[in-house]
Parts: sequence; structure tokens; C-alpha cells
Amino acid sequence: MSSLSRRTFLGAAGAVVGAAVVGCDGSSPTARSGPAGTGAPDAELVAAAVTTHRALLASYGGIVRAHPSTRPEVEVLMDQLGEHLSALGAPTHQSGRPPPARRRRPEALTALRDAEAGASADRVADSRFAESGDVARVLASVAACHAQHVDVLDDLLRAGR
Repeated sequence: MSSLSRRTFLGAAGAVVGAAVVGCDGSSPTARSGPAGTGAPDAELVAAAVTTHRALLASYGGIVRAHPSTRPEVEVLMDQLGEHLSALGAPTHQSGRPPPARRRRPEALTALRDAEAGASADRVADSRFAESGDVARVLASVAACHAQHVDVLDDLLRAGR
């Protein structure tokens, strides 16, 4: 039985990520399915993703405020969440002050990692129920990005940065 080389694994992972990114064509799924609350088939799924993203952005903001050393890595993740909001057809601005983060950095990052993992699982499930193929692709791509955020947060926790 042959083992999978690191190069082969990274190449395959790159292809999967590339395919997921291609699914995000930059147009808003709500523009195709109608805004949330109009009874459009996938509006509730899109609205749930937007709500989750706003909560995650607020949590990330609280962590940056409470633990400035996390800023470089966390701001990249926040930017990606903002791109998701755009892809979902939602405004990217965040109103209000972020909620306070947990006191200890490891606890704050762990809570955020768990929230990202939950968001990933939710978007995978939502993508299966989407009636529109475009909405399903965007939600699946967002789920993959949430999973990648979990890995980044795990790395931060291990590094103690």
C-alpha cells in the first residue's frame, strides 16, 4: 500500500480549494434567489449564513481588541468573512462595538474556533438543502473557508501567539 506524499496531498488540496473558489463567481446568490424574507427558496439559508458571519465578525473584533497580538492573523480571517458577505449579497459594514472577548487568549481563540467549526458544519448542511446550484456552491465554498479558519485558529493556539 503506497502512502500519500505531501506534494500529492498539497496538490490535491489546492485543486479542491481552486474548485471551491471557482464556485464563487462574485455575483450575489440573493440577487438570483431574492432577498431574505421574500419567500425565495434559498433566502432563509442565505440569511442564516449572513447572521453567522456577522456574529463571527463581531467575535473576531472583540478578540483583536482584547488580544492585539492576534491582529495580523485575525484580520485576514475577518477580511475573508467580509468577502463572504459580499458574495452572499449582504453589506459588509459592521455596526456597533464588538462584544468583549473572553479574558484569556486561549479561551477566546478556542471559542472562536468552535464557532467556526459549527459554521462550517451548518453551511455544509445548508448547501445540501439549497435549491439553487449557485447558492449551494457559494455555501459550500464558505463552509470550506470556515474549515480553513479552524485550522488557522488551531495553529494560533498551538503557537501560543
